[in-house]
Amino acid sequence: MHKVTALAILLLLFASPILGQQWTFIAPMKTSRAVFNALQLNNGKILVTGGVNSNRVEVSSELYNISSDTWENGGDMNIQRQNFPMVKLLDGRVYIPSGLVSMGTDMTDLSEIYNPTTKNWSLTTSVLEVREGSDAILLPNGKVLIVAGDDAPPGHYRETSEIFDPITQTQTFTGSISQGQFGNTLFYSPDSAAIIQIPDHFDGSSGTWVDRTEEYDIAKGTWTGTANSASPHGSWQQQALQLPSSEIIAPSGGNAPNSSTPLIEIYSPVTKTWRTIGNVRIPRVVATTAYIGGDSVLLVGG
Repeated sequence: MHKVTALAILLLLFASPILGQQWTFIAPMKTSRAVFNALQLNNGKILVTGGVNSNRVEVSSELYNISSDTWENGGDMNIQRQNFPMVKLLDGRVYIPSGLVSMGTDMTDLSEIYNPTTKNWSLTTSVLEVREGSDAILLPNGKVLIVAGDDAPPGHYRETSEIFDPITQTQTFTGSISQGQFGNTLFYSPDSAAIIQIPDHFDGSSGTWVDRTEEYDIAKGTWTGTANSASPHGSWQQQALQLPSSEIIAPSGGNAPNSSTPLIEIYSPVTKTWRTIGNVRIPRVVATTAYIGGDSVLLVGG
């Protein structure tokens, strides 16, 4: 969840109760930041960490208390970073791999784990390949799958995937996707015990925007192409959203440099097909989506 305000974070996590009400300001964060990441902890607080503040990359984290509308210091990471994935582990701790550590092209292979009880970040096993703009997802067995990303911006986009085991703190390669990507989005499909990858941004080998969807077989550790969408929906991990039905909706998004598509498409993990359901009124890239109940999805900003 990148480039969103504190209000948008609250909206994403608690959209249903405020449906139909006016927009209101909440308490500002202690540090302004973009290209950061955020998630809700098991204690109900929202962890916000990293990102860019003016001309520097942030090392700080902060916690938002919803009931009191207050922010508190969450503890500093061991290294500053932006444009990174963040995953909540089965035990409630938070895992961050790799990322960009400067306003230029410097990246780190260092990974960290956050303990919400102590508010401490601890270094863990480094990724096998540095990457920024990758995505990561928790597997049912408690391990973390990390996929794609940029290896030297603006440069080559990775096809590789790797798995982090928080119990043994080991890192291993697994299957590779067919096209190198930046900003891809991962979803878990209980229907097929697979990880679905919605593509984003350029294919590093040919410089085209990607419309190919692939599924990762958790048991076999392999990727297989399933279907192509009618248009790319590039959005830097922002706009694609999994619905309660397990289907994935992709409203608008980038389909070429400086261009976006109005199409709204839905991917079915059961039939492994895309269908188009209409157009957005205003095409947009790097917007934020939230499911708000029934058959409604909120699309904000961009």
